[in-house]
Amino acid sequence: MDFIRTRAIPALIAASWAVPAAAAVDCAALEGIYRFEATKATMPGEPPETLADFLHNKDTGKLYRIEERGGKVSFAGSGTIQRGKSTPLATKAALKYSGGKATLRFMDGEGKLLAEHGIGAFGNWSCNKGRLERGSERMAGLGDSIRTERVDELLERNPAGDLVHRTTVTTLEPRGVKPAIRESVFPAIR
Repeated sequence: MDFIRTRAIPALIAASWAVPAAAAVDCAALEGIYRFEATKATMPGEPPETLADFLHNKDTGKLYRIEERGGKVSFAGSGTIQRGKSTPLATKAALKYSGGKATLRFMDGEGKLLAEHGIGAFGNWSCNKGRLERGSERMAGLGDSIRTERVDELLERNPAGDLVHRTTVTTLEPRGVKPAIRESVFPAIR
């Protein structure tokens, strides 16, 4: 192929169309049906991550049955905040990647569709080498202990075919803090 002279134009056009098409097909490998709840909690004492965590809170109403509301929040600092009690109605979710967007279809144990939502609510995911990635920066801390953090998230399949969500939090300012890595595994349903 000629990439320098006037004959280069058709070759460059063909190359520019091939790259996005290959990237879109690349992330289709993530498609599958996965368990709604991760196999274990990322932090001791916390509930395991769910695939509903990729949605806005207002979008999760059809996925849970609320049995008991949480305690009222007080800014006075007295008392503890009680976590509400809820039961997940969804047991599995189908991940679909099409047109540069990832969508989750949540289903109950019998396969009945409960809800369908895109996962780009808190930032757009981009396809890179067969996995979805997104990153952002945030400020965290309190008082004199304010820090700037970079949050990188990754959705990929492990060798067993399970969906892995990995979050890496790197402190940018002040420097010298070791990055925190959390990983949740959503088993594939075969």
